[in-house]
Amino acid sequence: MTQEQKGNDRLLTIEQTRFLADGTVDDNSRWKIPINICTKSNPNESIHQLYIDGEKKQEFLLEKVSETDWIKLNLFR
Repeated sequence: MTQEQKGNDRLLTIEQTRFLADGTVDDNSRWKIPINICTKSNPNESIHQLYIDGEKKQEFLLEKVSETDWIKLNLFR
C-alpha cells in the first residue's frame, strides 16, 4: 500500500500479490477483499469501507483524512 496526501484527502493505492512458502510469487491469483479503515480521529470505528474487487492494484480516495491522521486497515477483523 502507498498513500499520498491531496489537500484534506488521502489517496491510497493498494496492490495484492500472493507469496508462496517456497519464496516464489504467484502474480496471477487475485482475491476480492473487504477493507475497513479507522483513523487517529476515529480510532474506535470504521469510517471508510472499501472493497478490492479482484484487481491487482486499486486506488481509493479517502475524503477528510488530514495529513496528521494515521490510518489502520482491518483493525476490527
